[in-house]
Amino acid sequence: MTAILLASKYEDIIPIPADSLIKKAGHNKFTLVELVQLEREVLQALQFNIHLQVDVYNESSLLFSSIVSKLFLSCPASAAAGWKLLIKEGSQFLVFLCYMITYTSQFTQYHLAN
Repeated sequence: MTAILLASKYEDIIPIPADSLIKKAGHNKFTLVELVQLEREVLQALQFNIHLQVDVYNESSLLFSSIVSKLFLSCPASAAAGWKLLIKEGSQFLVFLCYMITYTSQFTQYHLAN
C-alpha cells in the first residue's frame, strides 16, 4: 500500500486519498499513522531519490531530432516533405517507445550509455 500511495503522489494530478487506500485496498488492516510511518521508511531507504536520473523522453527526443536534422540538411529539396513527415511520425513513435521502455522492466536494465 505504501508503494501505491507513493506512486500516486508522484504520478497522479490528484493522488489517491490515504484514508481511501487504507479502507479499500488495505481493508482497514493499517492505520493512517502506520501508513505514514512506512512511507517515511521507504523514502528514507531510497534517500528520497524516487525519479529517474535521466529524462528518457527529452534525451531521446533530442537525439532523434539531432539525427534527423543532420539527414534533413543533406537531402534534396524534393524530399523535404517526406522528411517532415518522418520527423512528425518518428517523434510520435519515439514517445510510444519511451513509455514502453519506462514501464517494461526488461528495458530498464540497460543504461543509455551502453
